[in-house]
Order: sequence, then structure tokens, then C-alpha cells
Amino acid sequence: MLNVARVIGSSRFSQPFTVYRKTGDWVAGRFVETETSITMSGVVTAAGAKDLIQVPEGDRTSQLMVFHSTQPLYVTRDDLQGKGTSDEIEWHGERYRLLQLKDWSDFGYYKAYGTSMGGT
Repeated sequence: MLNVARVIGSSRFSQPFTVYRKTGDWVAGRFVETETSITMSGVVTAAGAKDLIQVPEGDRTSQLMVFHSTQPLYVTRDDLQGKGTSDEIEWHGERYRLLQLKDWSDFGYYKAYGTSMGGT
């Protein structure tokens, strides 16, 4: 199998970004979240026409970005990985909430679609 982790980790293509991961649990009938910041790097691109077709939220007017990472990224979950809401990524001073994730870990990476939380 082709492993693209070297390309995603290459200093020619890779850029740093911060992932804000929220996990939590139910306490007295309320979901209590804890946010952790994680420094990662990967390839960041603007979503193209093909990407917009893949996500139901593709018709949004806000900015949609694609994040490629060799480390796992998460959308809202309640499974073996834990309970938590979608990761948020800060890149170039803008925060993006992940909408959809493609697990391509067999090929060495994860592909995530994020929408700008700034409303632009």
C-alpha cells in the first residue's frame, strides 16, 4: 500500500496548527467538557469542488478547509475513543470546527473537513 505520511510530514508541504480536543462525561445530568490543546502539523488546503460534493455541509457560505494529518482527528463521538464533540483546529488565527473525517490511516493519514467558526 502507498503510505503518504512522508508527504504530509514533509517540511515542504506541512504547516503547524493547534487542535482543540473536547472530551467529557455526564455529571449530574449535564455533559461536562474539558478542552485540551494539541500541537500538530499537516497539509492544509482550501476545499475544492470535489471536496464540497463529499460533505453535506458543502453548500455553506463559510470557508471550508481540508486538513491532512498523520495523527488522528475526531468528529463528535461516543465510542471506544471516548466521548466528545468535534475537534476544532486553529490555523492562521482562524478556528475551524471539523464536520467530517475520512480515516485513511491504512495509507498513513487522516483527512478532515472543517468550517470556519468566524462566520465569514
